Amino acid sequence: MKINKKLFKQVRDHIKEEPRRLAMGVFLQGVEEGSGVNCVYDAADRVRFLSEKEVPPCGTVGCIAGWVGKLVNGTFKSTSNSADLLGITNEQSLKLFYPDSWKPKTYRKYRRSKTQIGRTRVVVGILDRIIKAGRFVNP
Repeated sequence: MKINKKLFKQVRDHIKEEPRRLAMGVFLQGVEEGSGVNCVYDAADRVRFLSEKEVPPCGTVGCIAGWVGKLVNGTFKSTSNSADLLGITNEQSLKLFYPDSWKPKTYRKYRRSKTQIGRTRVVVGILDRIIKAGRFVNP
């Protein structure tokens, strides 16, 4: 299966442009400070409330699969749909979309990142490796 390199780059650039957009614990979610709808799941699947500084100007956070759906369809449909759009198999999508399926070293680096910028760097690095290889690379 040939990957959609252009879409991988688009998602990487979208996340990199505004690191506060990334939340690997949710597919796609609107968040607003002070509205009560400002919580996400962190890398350990714990509910975490976003501070005002963490809410992106667009008011939406999401994971790789969520942003694929939003950028192409205008909304997240399913992990299968996002996998198809990226040109990866469902099995590969499980390894990409769920941090606890990443290689242990990558997952530890993500979990130990104390800032959103640090977590974003880990995810951007994963996407960069896939783009550079021109094929799916296990994160």
